[in-house]
Amino acid sequence: MKVLRKCISVLITVLFAVSMTGCKNFGNKSTIDKVERSLMSCGAKEVRTYSELLNTSLQLKTSPKAASYYFCEYEEAKNRFSKAFNESQKLPKYEPVGFIAAFVAEQNKAGVDTTSVHSAEFRTENEAKRTYEQTAKELMMKKDDGEQVEDETCSYTLTYIKDVNSITVKGVYVTGTNVTKIEATVHSNDVNEFLEQFCQKMKWVSPASIVPTEE
Repeated sequence: MKVLRKCISVLITVLFAVSMTGCKNFGNKSTIDKVERSLMSCGAKEVRTYSELLNTSLQLKTSPKAASYYFCEYEEAKNRFSKAFNESQKLPKYEPVGFIAAFVAEQNKAGVDTTSVHSAEFRTENEAKRTYEQTAKELMMKKDDGEQVEDETCSYTLTYIKDVNSITVKGVYVTGTNVTKIEATVHSNDVNEFLEQFCQKMKWVSPASIVPTEE
């Protein structure tokens, strides 16, 4: 009986230790976990394949809002990150250990607002910082206006470009070992509700905040 009790005690200890490691193997305090939780609380559902993510907009046939996200690790994370962040092939060749891609489409009076979120978790803060700096540099090269803020906990760069019927806003944020890039559309006199809700939950400044208000 004593042996059985000891075995049960060891098993409980192991299970508790595993539960404390957090989801996705990065620990409860990692930014990519917070990104995932925020996406979920804003109504995004995890899909099993990247192809399903690409078909998110099809949900608009039966619903005014479509929101999905896809998570991957290691080798696939490296490939997905490269396609989402490194189109110019100028980023340092770091390999993220985890990657989230999300896409949201919302039907509003002025049209369909879209939001994409790409979040990469790196091994070190230096890798994340250098990735952020180059990504921010590229965002600032093509813009109607922009803003850069250096902060101890979260540095970010926000830009926007005006189109005929809408405005494309972009933001890139670095927090510890995480870099997250957001791109969204905002129609005239309209609010991209998902964008604002997601940034609020992450405690980030929304890229739409720098767009001048039309009189």
